[in-house]
Parts: sequence; structure tokens; C-alpha cells
Amino acid sequence: MKNNKSLFVYCLLLIFSTAATRAQSYSGGNYPNYSITLRSDYPSKSVLVTDLFKDRFGDQSPIIGAANWTDSGRQLQCRSLLKFNYIFLPGMIVNDPSLITSAELILYPVLVGAVQNDQATPTKFYVRRVLENWEDTATMWMNQPPADSIMQVKEVMKKKQKNKPVSIDVTGLVMDMIRFGNNGFMICHDNSPEQSITSGHWFASPKNEDETIRPLLVIHYRSNWLPPVNGRSLFSAEDIVREMDMKIMKQNLPGTNGPVMEPVREPVTEPVKTNPVKD
Repeated sequence: MKNNKSLFVYCLLLIFSTAATRAQSYSGGNYPNYSITLRSDYPSKSVLVTDLFKDRFGDQSPIIGAANWTDSGRQLQCRSLLKFNYIFLPGMIVNDPSLITSAELILYPVLVGAVQNDQATPTKFYVRRVLENWEDTATMWMNQPPADSIMQVKEVMKKKQKNKPVSIDVTGLVMDMIRFGNNGFMICHDNSPEQSITSGHWFASPKNEDETIRPLLVIHYRSNWLPPVNGRSLFSAEDIVREMDMKIMKQNLPGTNGPVMEPVREPVTEPVKTNPVKD
């Protein structure tokens, strides 16, 4: 009887020791890191608006970006709205956005008209979080939604960066979108243009005919899932449903239009990364 009791105590100690070891090995930031890439063309939602034509829609524009110029003494500007579909984000970061380690908005430059003459000078624009819902087929300058000008990212692109894809750090914006509602990004100038800054910079939109240069949103996050124990998965029912929906969606889409979730890997071509500034 005494031997059986000793064996029982030993088994308990072994179980607790194993559990503690597992917990320690996945504490302090040692959880697996993953990334999910969202395409802007599933479904596509973007618009280019201008105060030159305040009552015109720009939902079919092949470009997005920001511009600021003077015409006959009148100050004019363009700005863009862009939204990604967050429905297939992993449930863990929907419930806990703090698991996001970084988020990159990747835009591909497009040369448009007179802008080609401004390649030797820097370009400045802002990326903001849109605060209200909008429909691309009904949005124009006159009814554009407001955006958060407090938590914003300022980008200054130098001459050597202009012909390369740009990776914009939108980590804080994406985390706030998940917490407070995803209404997308606004790309714009501020209201006090500087003479040393070019009139505009343009990128391919989700409607661009070249699918390879449409905007992407890459979200890096750490997983709080522990490995399966004795063959039993620790995924929640919600996570499993999301994973099944994602697989079905990929099967029904041509090419690779759906989101792609995979372990973090080094990109084949590294986009130019600029230094975000919180104004």
C-alpha cells in the first residue's frame, strides 16, 4: 500500500513537472510566430476622390494615393480610401490584438503623367484609420468619411525609394481597427503642404489590371496556442470553423486571391521600409 502511494505521488510530481516545463518553454515570447497576408482584391474596396470634382465617384480607379497641387491660385488635392477584408483573421488576434507583433501595408508605385517629372524630389503622405463605414460605389469628396488624424503614420519617400514597393508600418492602426471597427485606411496629405515636397505619389489600386501589384496587408503575430497534448488539439471550435471557411474560400477562388496564413519567412523581395512618425 505504501509503495502504491509513493508511486501515485511520483506520478503527480512528474505530471506537474512536465506541465511546468511546457509552460516555461512557451513563456517570455517563445510562442510560434506566424503571418497572414491579406489581398486587397478580395473583395476589392478602394476609392480615389478629389476636390476638383467633388461630386464624382472614383471607385473604379486603377490607382490610389495622394496629391496636392495649385491650379489658377486654387489649392486642390486627391486622397484615397482602401479597405481589407478582416473576416478571415485568426480568432486569437481578433480576441486579443496585442498578439500582433507588426503589420505592413505594402503598396506598389505607379508612374502617372506629370508625376514622372517629380522623381528627383521626396514625397510625403499620411496613412490614417478611417472612422466611419463607407461604400466605394457611393463615396465622393463631398461625403467622404472622417479619419483619425491623431494616430497616423507619416511617410517620406526619398528618390531612391520611389520605384520600389514600399512597406508602411501600420501596426497601431490595424490593432485599433480590430478593437474599434475596421473601416480601412485613408492615404492623404495634410492641410499645410510644403514647397519641397512633390505634388503626389501614386500606387496601384485593388482594381489595377496588373494583379501582381495590387496592395497587400501582411500581419505578423505570435500564437498563444500550445502544441497538442496526447494528440488532442487545443484549437477552439471558432478557430476550427475559421480554418475550414478559409480552405473552402481558397478552393472557390481563382489563383491566390484569398488570404494566405503561414509561418513567418523572409520575403523574396524586401519592400522599402520607411520610418513611420506618429504626429
